[in-house]
Parts: sequence; structure tokens; C-alpha cells
Amino acid sequence: MKKLISLEGYTPSTNEEFMNDKMLAYFERELLCWEETLHKDIEIAKQQIKEASKHLSKDEVDISIQDINISFYFEAIRRDSALINSINLCLERIKNRTYGYCQYSKEPIELRRLKANPIALYSLDVQEMLEHKNNTGVYNVNLN
Repeated sequence: MKKLISLEGYTPSTNEEFMNDKMLAYFERELLCWEETLHKDIEIAKQQIKEASKHLSKDEVDISIQDINISFYFEAIRRDSALINSINLCLERIKNRTYGYCQYSKEPIELRRLKANPIALYSLDVQEMLEHKNNTGVYNVNLN
């Protein structure tokens, strides 16, 4: 049975043990809230697509605008679904207590970074290295 942890007024701090139970519960709550919001956004986008499909026009300009709007909603659904997949990965990492640690270096990800981007998988140094590699094809960062 999962132990209940009070999070009222709690914000993770660098003055406590990294990824202790309370900190993990905090990020789990943040991720679950974000996921819920994304599911609601997806439902709204689906409704918008249905509405746009009901009112098909015969005017070419109107049809083009409707197509652009529907494409926008489909892209929003795709983006939100990808974020939900990333959130679910992080929730699994919370369960196995690997959340908050860089998948590459296994070092803790800076708490400030996780607060700003709770689905971060890499430390800032590793993220920059990977982005540099993607742009140039060459690793140019020494992580030792």
C-alpha cells in the first residue's frame, strides 16, 4: 500500500536528499496534473474538429481556412499525445526510482531544470551535447 505524503505548501529544495519520497510524490503530482490537462485539451481539440466538420462550406477560401484549422487541431492532438507519452515514461521512472537522474550519465538532473521541465531525461550538459551532436554529427562535450 502506498504511503500518503502531505505535499501542502511543499516545494522541492536542494537542501534535502535528492529524490526522496516527498520529492518523488511532488513530481508525480505535477506530472499527473499536467497529464490531466493535456487529456482535456485533446478532448477540446476533438470537439473542435467535429464542429468544423459539421459546417463544411462550398467556398474555396472557407474550405482552405477550415482545412488549416483542422490541421492545427490534429497537430495539437499529436503534440499533446507525445507529451502524455513522455509523462507516462517519467511516471514509470518515478515508480522505479530512476526519475530525476540523467539517462545518459546517471547523475542527478538539476532540480531547477526538473521544476521547469519535469519530463527532462538528461542533465543540461548531456542535453547540450546531444543537441550539438544532432546539429553537427559530432560529440564535442567531455562528461568526465
